[in-house]
Amino acid sequence: AEFEAAIKKGDDALTAKKYDDAIASYNTGLSVKYDDATANAKIANAQKSKTAEAERLKAEAEAKAKAEADAKSAAELAKKKAEFEKNIKAGDEKLIAKKFDDAVSSYNIALATKYDDATANAKISAAQKSKVDEDARIKADVDAKARLEALKKAKEEADAKAKIDAEEKAKEEAEARAAREAREKILAEVEAAKKLKDDAIKKAAEEAKLKAEAEAKRIADAEAAKKAKDEQLAKMLAEADAAKASKAKEDPKKKTGAGSQTQKTEPVKTFSEEELAQKKAMEEEAKAKADLAKKMTEAERDAFLSDLAKKYPEGVTVEDQTFLKMKITRIIVVRNKKAHEYKKIVFSYGTYYKKDGNDISKAIYDAETRK
Repeated sequence: AEFEAAIKKGDDALTAKKYDDAIASYNTGLSVKYDDATANAKIANAQKSKTAEAERLKAEAEAKAKAEADAKSAAELAKKKAEFEKNIKAGDEKLIAKKFDDAVSSYNIALATKYDDATANAKISAAQKSKVDEDARIKADVDAKARLEALKKAKEEADAKAKIDAEEKAKEEAEARAAREAREKILAEVEAAKKLKDDAIKKAAEEAKLKAEAEAKRIADAEAAKKAKDEQLAKMLAEADAAKASKAKEDPKKKTGAGSQTQKTEPVKTFSEEELAQKKAMEEEAKAKADLAKKMTEAERDAFLSDLAKKYPEGVTVEDQTFLKMKITRIIVVRNKKAHEYKKIVFSYGTYYKKDGNDISKAIYDAETRK
């Protein structure tokens, strides 16, 4: 029973393709029945099955490895083809764009894939030939352009020379014409200047005569006005003094006799303080007008301004004088110890400006009296 059990266990292991376990069980049976033919046959069959299974598994593994290798080789070939075609296409595009060196570079990358050396080498040769042809075409174009430029330059130089010659001739003619016209113009200007000078001399003489007459009349009028004012003032003062003396002698309570009438006397004209003040104002205004009309010599003016520089401080000093019919703004400007006197005289009919006794414009007055 032990033998049969070992043989059955070996058969089960053989069915399960557990060849080593089956051989071990069969050997257990041999230990019970030494050199049993059945056990030996079973062992031989198990060893044979083991060998056959190992060979089958090996064949399957080899077939699988070959299939995998073939698939890998096919994938690598497909990859090489795709890389090859991509670089060939890139080279073709660059060749069309006449980027010959870039095209050769792409073809060399395609050649490196070892997919189709013949095609890659043919593409490289074609690109190199196209580059040589394009360089030759460009050189021919450059040479042709240079010849055209040389012809154009020669024509331009000839045209420029002809233009310069024409311009020089025109310039010479224009200069001759201008010289002639200039001579004629100078002669005309000399004649015109002579006439203007004669007219100016005549006009200046007439103006000087009129100015002298006007100045003489102004001085005479001023002196007559001053004399009349002085005489009027002396008369008014004399009358005032007479009235004052008469009033002092008069005794308002004295009578000529009982029942007699008060003695009558001639009325004496008297002046109020307001009237005396007005007369004084008129006198001052007359004096101010006389001062405005007074003309100083250059030496008198220099002495006057030198005196002002000593009396007034550096800078601008403003003095206002208001009269009955005019107002005078007097400005003394002292700069660097040198003085100038400015006056703004305002009448009802206009305003006048003076500097050191001479008439000036408002613009000069405003500019030079600015603080």
